[in-house]
Amino acid sequence: MDFSLDEQQRAFADSVANFARKELADGALERAHSAVFPHDVARCMVELGLLGITLPEADGGQGGTLMDAVIAIEQVAPGRGA
Repeated sequence: MDFSLDEQQRAFADSVANFARKELADGALERAHSAVFPHDVARCMVELGLLGITLPEADGGQGGTLMDAVIAIEQVAPGRGA
């Protein structure tokens, strides 16, 4: 069984990783330990289509797959963009 990402998935992973490095890495640990919800980060993620990835477009989501969500989570996970 081949578990490698296709070209589109690799491009998506690269774009999310770049976003995480540029926009999320600084202050990630502090946000993780804060009781305050990071509205600014959520807004950025909404603009990039990273929230609601698996929701149907008709419901305001991106209409993506579970794999799209997994790729995004993997790239945004703590330490990933550092």
